[in-house]
Amino acid sequence: MSSYNCSREPAVFARFHHIGFEVDRLEESAHFFRSLGFQETERFQWHRKTIIFLRHPSGLTIELEEKPNGLTGPDVHLAFCVHDVSAMLAHVNQGLLLEAPQRFPNGWISAFIEGPSGEVIEWMEKRGRTPGRD
Repeated sequence: MSSYNCSREPAVFARFHHIGFEVDRLEESAHFFRSLGFQETERFQWHRKTIIFLRHPSGLTIELEEKPNGLTGPDVHLAFCVHDVSAMLAHVNQGLLLEAPQRFPNGWISAFIEGPSGEVIEWMEKRGRTPGRD
């Protein structure tokens, strides 16, 4: 696991963290990525959905999230690690805010914005983590 800690970066600096997929068959998707060499690094429940993080030996991290019932096909977002989600939101146009900052059970805080062409970007602030885990 990487020892990278987002909290050492300036407030508006962003480092790539993961690619996220909303999927309608979570365990099948997790199995598929494991067959490609990814290993599960994190799993937790959030609003009655399971979220799984998997990391490849190359360093690439993906997030799999259960898609709400009845919806099919993947939705994709890119996530960037920042020191302060609120400062990052102040730095960009808040009119593009898709999801206000929320705290996850593992201590992470995230917010989602939309780019000018519909790109979905997540800003992540990682607090309360065990040293060496990200």
